[in-house]
Amino acid sequence: MPVESLHRLAPDPDRMVRRVTAAHPRLLAEGLARLLVDPSESFASAAAGNPDLSSAAMHRILALAGL
Repeated sequence: MPVESLHRLAPDPDRMVRRVTAAHPRLLAEGLARLLVDPSESFASAAAGNPDLSSAAMHRILALAGL
């Protein structure tokens, strides 16, 4: 999927679309950052498996999980 399409889908109102987008390996850090502020834990979980996730974002996810 083209990166441009992923960035258009990142703010989609459909939760499932955002979750799949968060896990997509071509989604860049900017798109991941937008999804990580989503209050649903499922997005952090999906984003955690993304290879572009920064170490700062990983630490933020761990802190939110209380680890």
